[in-house]
Amino acid sequence: MPAATQGGGRGGGAGSATLGLNLSYRTGAGEWINLTQRGPKWTASPENGTVTYANDGAQAPVRIVESYKTDGGVLDWTIDLERTGKTPVEIGDLGISIPVAGPSGENPTQIFERGFLRHQFISGHGSFFYFVRASGAPPFLLVTVRPGTKLEYAGGGGGRGGAQVYVHSGRSGGAEKRGTWRQAHTTLDLGPAGRPAARPPTASACNGPTATRNCAT
Repeated sequence: MPAATQGGGRGGGAGSATLGLNLSYRTGAGEWINLTQRGPKWTASPENGTVTYANDGAQAPVRIVESYKTDGGVLDWTIDLERTGKTPVEIGDLGISIPVAGPSGENPTQIFERGFLRHQFISGHGSFFYFVRASGAPPFLLVTVRPGTKLEYAGGGGGRGGAQVYVHSGRSGGAEKRGTWRQAHTTLDLGPAGRPAARPPTASACNGPTATRNCAT
């Protein structure tokens, strides 16, 4: 993955390059709450290429489980959300951020070979974005949505050249007054505890030989 000097979202911080989950929710008619820390519970299975993070669902109205799986060529990132109690829960923002080092530095190698540019197409279920070195030379990092997942909005984050894209953007996108946005800004109402978890954001990423390789399965 392209390196970065600053992270973003849950799990990201100054000096780190961490995939970030950006999530805000409210219970009933309460105030919006931003989740800023990745779940403390985690398990790993090196032989299966999987890592899973989860928050303490018993102490929060929303249970969040992040699952990462790779075969060495493709990385699947799946996020499961579930309401833990009887109080209605509305997800206002649900997005991911990918920190990337932009094309900057003191010499051509840093700028063109270690700096990356992002290209994106935000169009619902057909959305994708990819990163390419400023020189244009391969390989490329392509990120696609899996079947049943869409992207509707893109915002700042992840450093220069980084990506912050939203599956649901009712809070952040709805507050943007500059210009217009052709995708609707939506929210998500989580069902009662005990029902199957909502699985809105599932992303696949790969290092393909060309920028047109489709890594979704």
